[in-house]
Amino acid sequence: MIYSCFDPPLGLYKYYRDDKTQAINSDLPVPKLKSETQAGYPALDAARPLPSGAKPFGQGWHARGIVVRCAGSSALSSFSGLPSSLTEDGPVRTGALAAAGVAIGVIIHKLLQPYLEKP
Repeated sequence: MIYSCFDPPLGLYKYYRDDKTQAINSDLPVPKLKSETQAGYPALDAARPLPSGAKPFGQGWHARGIVVRCAGSSALSSFSGLPSSLTEDGPVRTGALAAAGVAIGVIIHKLLQPYLEKP
C-alpha cells in the first residue's frame, strides 16, 4: 500500500509504501483519538498512524494512497522552537491564543478604522 503524511515545514507530502494490501471497499481500522478540543479533532491528530513497516520512497505536492500521521507528529508539533507549554493543552496555550486573537483584532480594527468613520 502507499501512504502519504504531510510535513508542514517542507509543505510537501512524504510518500511511504509497504507490502500490505487492502481490498477495495474494505474498512480500515478506526484510529484511536485523543481528547477532543472545542473545535473538534485536529486533522493531523485524527489521521491514522504510519504503519511501522512502511519505507519512504519520495515526496510531492499531492497526497497518494492513504493519508496518515507522520511518526511522532501532532497538530502543533510542527512549530519547532516553541516551548512545550505553548504546544500542549493547558492555560498557557489558551492564554497565548487569546492574546494572539486580541492582537489580530486590534490590527484589523486599526486597518479598517478609516473605512468605518463617518464622512
